[in-house]
Amino acid sequence: MLPTLVLLLPRVSAASSPMPTGTEQVDARFALALYCNPTCDDSVLDALERDLSAIPAVEGFGELADAPGRMMGLADTTASPYGKDGGFEVPDADYLASFGTGVDRPDELARSESVVLAWFVAPRDQALATLSTAHLAFANAALASSGWVEDLDTQGVYGQAAWAAKDPTGPLTEWFVVDNNPATDTPEGELRLVTRGLRRLGDRDLVLDHVPADSGGDAAYVLNAVAVALHARPDVPATLVLDSADARGTATLVAVDAVDGDPGAPLVQVTFKGQLLAAASLGSEPEPSAEVAPTPPVTPAPEPTPTAAITAGFPRPNTLAEAQEAARARLASVVRSAYGDGLPPGEKLAVSVPFPNPDGTREYLWVEVRGWRGSIISGVVATTPAKTRAVVAGQSVTVDQAQVFDYVWKKADGTREGNTTAAFLN
Repeated sequence: MLPTLVLLLPRVSAASSPMPTGTEQVDARFALALYCNPTCDDSVLDALERDLSAIPAVEGFGELADAPGRMMGLADTTASPYGKDGGFEVPDADYLASFGTGVDRPDELARSESVVLAWFVAPRDQALATLSTAHLAFANAALASSGWVEDLDTQGVYGQAAWAAKDPTGPLTEWFVVDNNPATDTPEGELRLVTRGLRRLGDRDLVLDHVPADSGGDAAYVLNAVAVALHARPDVPATLVLDSADARGTATLVAVDAVDGDPGAPLVQVTFKGQLLAAASLGSEPEPSAEVAPTPPVTPAPEPTPTAAITAGFPRPNTLAEAQEAARARLASVVRSAYGDGLPPGEKLAVSVPFPNPDGTREYLWVEVRGWRGSIISGVVATTPAKTRAVVAGQSVTVDQAQVFDYVWKKADGTREGNTTAAFLN
């Protein structure tokens, strides 16, 4: 039996009030950017206008949308000689290390001189159609301009293939992130977690306030579960019963005002009591160390004991480099094929991926795979970070297959395959 969790202390700010039973969801709002290479010429802009014609251009957004609409503009970037004093800033290498997915040719992105900015709104019942139209239009524009797309709600920056691989009809968790945005009165040792991106499909963004710092990962899993449950409803109730792969229990929902840095109001504050299920999904599988040795150790490390499946067709690894190469090769062939065919009930797949630390090093975390299209793997962070601030446990992320360091495949019979690099890490 998993322990009962109380992730939100019983304190409610003066700016909050009980959520009236049956409160309706909000309309859909989101924003995208297209960085052109190096400028957005007329043919790209004309094609983008044509592809977005199903979403009428408007001069402003009201409080509640009764029809789809868009506002667009063309801005200079700070890479441009004439945009240095007020242009839209191009994502730099540090930003891409934290928020980039499949961003190819970063040196060319750094020289982008113009960017298309677009804001979208739609009634909730037309949210998916509006997002799908905008997604495809920007995918085509990125291809035509050899450019890149930024999701301005989640701050994610995508290469052409990575953006095209995102599926508006896919899992909701691939379209929002969980972020730590502390309010000015957040006590030391506590977190204030907010979601970003739920509004794009007509859902209210969520807040978990006064979360103990060592429970941040648990809180992110709960926010995932609440977001998915609310997405299936036309309203926001005062209480919500959760019974999902992530959490089982009761969430109390409260209306709360936004603070500086939050996504747009209205927000919903969550209190959860129940059982967290997702955090234990991979058991106690060893994690890669926060730093990977830059060269294989001179003294041979103890031999790993991989399963017969991982060694079949591959030489037994003697170094970290050989172990990583074998893991990537099998992931790209046998494991990917098995995942594409559908893993049997009870089986889970996780990949080890590096995330940047504030000091310039990298921390390797397990990401439980929830989707795989082309070279883009989507999932949720399954281990609690020790140093990196780029992600929190339970956060939805997308990574390129080329970033994967190792994998763990938990079989239905209780056996595990992979993690062969663990024997060679300090």
